[in-house]
Amino acid sequence: MWLMRLLTTVRYCLLDRIRVTHIRVMDAEINLQQFLDEQICQLAILAIQMVWTQGATMALNDPRENSKTMADASQKFAGLLEMLISRTTANLSPRERTKYETLITIHLHQKDVFDDIVQQGIHSQDDFDWLKQTRVYFMEENTMCVVSITNVNFEYQYEFLGCTERLVITPLTDRCYITLAQALNMCYGGAPAGPAGTGKTETVKVRFHSLASNTMQVVTPTLLLGKGRLTN
Repeated sequence: MWLMRLLTTVRYCLLDRIRVTHIRVMDAEINLQQFLDEQICQLAILAIQMVWTQGATMALNDPRENSKTMADASQKFAGLLEMLISRTTANLSPRERTKYETLITIHLHQKDVFDDIVQQGIHSQDDFDWLKQTRVYFMEENTMCVVSITNVNFEYQYEFLGCTERLVITPLTDRCYITLAQALNMCYGGAPAGPAGTGKTETVKVRFHSLASNTMQVVTPTLLLGKGRLTN
């Protein structure tokens, strides 16, 4: 029982910190670099995802369909990436360096995605090229963090993840994320197939890490099942 109470307390604590993070990053006067320095890796990741989601949504919702609004948002995201990269030149602890390298990996993909949206002339948040991206929102009315992919909304699970590295996101992993999201929405599962050592297991684990969901890899004896199992 004490372990369950501990896990519940950790989740409530993380939810409260996410709520505060959302309030802080929505403040136009925030010193984002200082804020990221102060946060644990998990909250810092959510912070830049919220900043990107909010900034991109506002640009896409501009009723004037003004290309300058989109260009300004793209420039803002480029500036954020430069700031993250500049932090890696400082004398950081191993944990802080891992944090900023992870932030760079995630935000570089976010920046590239938005640049593609600008180049395609998209001006609607209902366009599939926008909806298929991983978007992070905080619902103040329900006090919950939501991760959206296409038309699927997942509630953040508030599992404490520590400071972990993330895979570089490619078009192939993006398609894998979309497929898994749709399968889970229909109460199905997923079984990525391909040659050994290509990142199938890590891709699934990273997908659930983005939802802060507890994920366990169970490696079974080859003679019994012939393969491992990844469970959520």
